[in-house]
Amino acid sequence: MKNALIIALGIITGAIVIGGQSFYHLLTSQNIVNVASGEVRLGEVYDEQLTTTVTITSDDNETPILMITDATIK
Repeated sequence: MKNALIIALGIITGAIVIGGQSFYHLLTSQNIVNVASGEVRLGEVYDEQLTTTVTITSDDNETPILMITDATIK
């Protein structure tokens, strides 16, 4: 009876170790964006779109005269 209990505990411990490795990958391979206030974890990113913004400002560099945002061609 004692041997069966030890074997059962060994099997359970092995399953936890093997299962834990797959969860570790989910926790560490997430997309993280660094911002001024810290890090933001995005999780799975399914799509990304690259855009370019061109801004023409006046001499005081505060008032935008023209702003164009469009998709960037890869």
